[in-house]
Amino acid sequence: MVTRVRRTGEREVTVTFKFPINATARAMVDSQIALLRDCVVPIVGATARLQPYVVGSAVLLDYFGTKCLVTAEHVMSDHGQEPLFLFGADGLSRPLHGQFEVDEDADLAVKLLSDEERNWLSHRPFLPASSLDRVAPPGERFYATVVGYPASAARRLDKMTLDTRMEAYSNFAAETADGRVEVLFDKKEGVRGERGDVQARDQYGKSGGAIFGIALSSSFGLPVPPAKLVGIATRWKRVRNQICGSGCSSLVPLLDALMKAVHSE
Repeated sequence: MVTRVRRTGEREVTVTFKFPINATARAMVDSQIALLRDCVVPIVGATARLQPYVVGSAVLLDYFGTKCLVTAEHVMSDHGQEPLFLFGADGLSRPLHGQFEVDEDADLAVKLLSDEERNWLSHRPFLPASSLDRVAPPGERFYATVVGYPASAARRLDKMTLDTRMEAYSNFAAETADGRVEVLFDKKEGVRGERGDVQARDQYGKSGGAIFGIALSSSFGLPVPPAKLVGIATRWKRVRNQICGSGCSSLVPLLDALMKAVHSE
């Protein structure tokens, strides 16, 4: 446990207690997330000079046999006047278009993937519906990992080639009574890189990515597998040191609405 003491007045002192995840537990969390994270893909836009850049992230889902894509609604609406792309199995960009089912209040958008789009994404696993669930009741703390593609991590290899890098950021989280997922953000910790712990990047570009959750044991507060998809990242609230998202209580009804629309055609 880490204790930080900060004086706020002549007679007032603020004491902050911080309970870190130990190395063994963190390794277990990383191994759990590694099983799920490849369902997260980057969404790419293009500048007026046709130079690619990351605009957001998305999650590929197999919702009871129906293949679909979910992202943050603002990723699509903020870039509604420009073409957006996904990377295919051959590494080439493919257009992302079609009709989305949206929930503006929850900042979520889902779309059914066509046969052609599924073929483009054949190199990626689709997360099954059984992996969508809460890991703790609203108001109770759990351990979360936010997976996506920060824009600052992408490298342009030449004018037309973009190398995108996935980031998995972990910290404690909780779900509010209205279904919002709030993950603590500390730029100096929480990210596992190839060389061990590294500093977190700015989270722009990770909107639409996955928030995976793992329950904490009641005795020692350590993560207890399995990991579940507890929400979709929507906003990085930098001033509040939070990554926010919409939980399954918003995502599942939207997916059900998409299924209803599909089967009614």
